[in-house]
Amino acid sequence: MCTPCLLPITIVASKYDEFQNFESEKRRHLCQYLRFLAYFYGANLMMYSSKMEQFPKLVKNMTSHFAFGTVCPQGYMVDHNKPMFVKCGFDNFESIGMPPSAENFMGTASSPYHMWKDSFVSLYPQKSGTLDHDGQNSSKSDPMTDPTFREPNIDNLVEMKRKELENHIRQKRDREAAEARAAERISKINMR
Repeated sequence: MCTPCLLPITIVASKYDEFQNFESEKRRHLCQYLRFLAYFYGANLMMYSSKMEQFPKLVKNMTSHFAFGTVCPQGYMVDHNKPMFVKCGFDNFESIGMPPSAENFMGTASSPYHMWKDSFVSLYPQKSGTLDHDGQNSSKSDPMTDPTFREPNIDNLVEMKRKELENHIRQKRDREAAEARAAERISKINMR
């Protein structure tokens, strides 16, 4: 019923400071879904916030564990009202439970993964964009122009770099044109 990944995976929910302000039912459903994904892929799951003191140390210890083989951080927290931390192999389907509104998808889902995915999508409708049902870009357009992927800070930096590139290209063309005119004058002078 699971598809463990051959590489160690850690799912890091990185904005816990914002997540803790969600309503309780929404937090519970999202936590269940994240726990299912972690269990399904044989991954570790942890919630993290750079704005809260205790979290960076936990993330640093987990990274050190995978990179250098140090001792894996200890603990187990699955309460949706607290930052979760579940190591691979410490969770199971029984404690995760069934997905919300699972009865609607029992007969139609081909696997537990699809049942959870369908339940998640029914509770949290996805924003429509240029993506098709497989999550692929249905149009061949540039994602930079797609409003679904708008990010003001990054867009401003990209625009600034684009202008710098255009100026550089213009200056290079002007230099090459000036050099060509100078070479032409020199060749005319040498021909006389």
